Amino acid sequence: MSIKYKSGYKYQLVEDYSIETGISLGKTCTTSFLSITAKGLLTIKAGYAWDGASGPAIDTETVKRASLVHDAIYQLIREGYVHPVHKERADELFIEVYLDSCSKMKEKDAIAALRAWYMRIAVDKCGGPSTKPRKNEVLTAL
Repeated sequence: MSIKYKSGYKYQLVEDYSIETGISLGKTCTTSFLSITAKGLLTIKAGYAWDGASGPAIDTETVKRASLVHDAIYQLIREGYVHPVHKERADELFIEVYLDSCSKMKEKDAIAALRAWYMRIAVDKCGGPSTKPRKNEVLTAL
């Protein structure tokens, strides 16, 4: 008997996580693992899987929560629940959450600022394709 699966994920959320995004939609949108209210409260449900930081961003503890939120919003954009105009806000929120994590973990301000600067450039320049609709191929293993 074979199994069907999708690749590309490193982490899986164990508890629901909610955050105010500042994205106003005018309606609530809900998927199996994500929900965003009309006023922008994003809830990522337990079981949600994401791949962490991409590109030049090193997947450290200070980046994990930021990448979770960023990946969730990008997924909502890809799936047509959130308009692509909100990509910029998703990128801003990625940096805000990252800097909040740095503050909580007492990472040095100069290092955090430098990483925030290059990660912001990376998502600005390279993040666009990740907001485009796509289908993750279903794979089979025996």
